[in-house]
Formats: sequence, structure tokens, C-alpha cells
Amino acid sequence: MSYPAIGKSLESKGFKLRVKEPGFFYASFMIRHNLISGEVDLLQKRVPQSVFVRHYLKENPIELRDRTIEALRELEKSL
Repeated sequence: MSYPAIGKSLESKGFKLRVKEPGFFYASFMIRHNLISGEVDLLQKRVPQSVFVRHYLKENPIELRDRTIEALRELEKSL
């Protein structure tokens, strides 16, 4: 689900949003659903991948993918 799709869904339910609010909502939601802030930064492309991989990524990327997909499914249900 893209940021614009999240924004449109929230707007249709009566939430007024500024341009960056879907990104903030997404990041907060992902952190509440078992992703750490460094992983969310990577998903939102806020950290160059080489820096992240060298210094922060200490787990299996497949596990990160699975947790991300699970959280995204929860996000879709809540919208």
C-alpha cells in the first residue's frame, strides 16, 4: 500500500492530513508492530543502505520482510 493510498483511505474516513502525515502514521504503526526505528528508516529510505547494513542490520533480512508484511496486513485491516 502506498502513502497516497493510505492518505486517501484516511481522508475518506474523515481524517484531515498534511502531506507528510501518512509517512509519520506508517512509521509509528510499524514501530508499534515489532519493527525497530532503524528498520523503519531503511523501509522509508532515510538511511543509505550501505551505512545501515554495516552498522545496524544484525538480523535475517527474511525475518524483517516477514515482520514487515505482517504489520502491513494489520495496517490494511485497520484502514
